[in-house]
Amino acid sequence: MSEQLKIQVLLFFYERRKLVGNALRSIAAQTYSNYEVAFIDDSEYDPRYVSSGEDIFYSNKLGLDGRYILYQTKDTKADKLARGGSQFGRMTNLAMANSNADICIMLCDDDALESNYLKNLNEFFTNHQEINYCYSDVVIYDPLVENYEDAIGRPVDHNHFLNVNKNPHPLGNSKDSSQVAWRRCSD
Repeated sequence: MSEQLKIQVLLFFYERRKLVGNALRSIAAQTYSNYEVAFIDDSEYDPRYVSSGEDIFYSNKLGLDGRYILYQTKDTKADKLARGGSQFGRMTNLAMANSNADICIMLCDDDALESNYLKNLNEFFTNHQEINYCYSDVVIYDPLVENYEDAIGRPVDHNHFLNVNKNPHPLGNSKDSSQVAWRRCSD
């Protein structure tokens, strides 16, 4: 199947350097190449220092091929407390507004994608023009003690609370955000 749909991966990062390595390696291992990554850094901000997300972004040379774009909330904990929350959602909306992708998926810094995931998303949305969103079951692994590669081939636990509810499903309160993909509305 030819690559038709552009997919935007919204990679959410908050000061979990070790964990995000799994997510980054899983993106690099994709068999599908028509994607971009919005690296959304919500790390503690201090203009005197490089944030942990900015350091990861530049030290791994993520922006060199043009597919990775850094978005930073530039928020402090005090700002978040005073405001009553992070600007992380605003950065996510900005990343989607700046994109020409057809499909979006969220990926938290403690999650990973199976190597054919984006290829399968392209195929699903190409073959089901009438469907605007979908979700997938997850394979459970502990990113604090294992690499995502250790979970490849592990069976899906259909009794896990993230995998129990099935179609039709409104996605609220029982799915992880990284289980969901959707068509991006164009202006």
